[in-house]
Amino acid sequence: MLSYKAFRERMYRPGGKEVPGYVVIRLDDKEFRNIPSLKCGRKINYDIGQTIAILGHSSELNNLGIKGGLISSFCTLHNELNHIQVVSALQYGNAGSPLIETDNIEVIGVMGSHLAEVTRSYQMAMGIFNQNIAMLTKVVGKYNFDDVDPIQALLANQNQIKTLVKEYFKTAETRVGYAVELCNLIDYCPDLESANDFEVKAEE
Repeated sequence: MLSYKAFRERMYRPGGKEVPGYVVIRLDDKEFRNIPSLKCGRKINYDIGQTIAILGHSSELNNLGIKGGLISSFCTLHNELNHIQVVSALQYGNAGSPLIETDNIEVIGVMGSHLAEVTRSYQMAMGIFNQNIAMLTKVVGKYNFDDVDPIQALLANQNQIKTLVKEYFKTAETRVGYAVELCNLIDYCPDLESANDFEVKAEE
């Protein structure tokens, strides 16, 4: 099994910098040679309404699945990279999925996980729960009524709600998602001669 140190050494950092929000890994193991590769495109002019497909992990079935959608807009987000906004049935596990344009069956982007509104709302809720739990933990045992510690009950309540929110997030679907344009990632690998040198492996 590949150690974490060896995994880190395979992370591609041109000029010592990391791709913001994404990790590019070099894979030259023989075990990966028979895994089909998707062709990567460097075209940057796509039309709003262009049909796309997303190949990603299905959390419910624990396998790969493909779903359709379309390009709805283009934008530059906080990491200053160009992104493609897509409309599709997206859910937990689709982060890192290749965004494929259906005309030439080429990868044009990589889906992100921290860009959807549902993810930001989830992270905000988790932050609130963690703050509440930390605050309650500090006063456990300080108040008792008839040998009952109400703080313990409040802690249990917060942890139960936190667990429910986690399960909801795993099954929630969002109709709008964002993918970083593949050409942005290729630009972080200037020693690659062409987009065809940059392979996207379809693996469970």
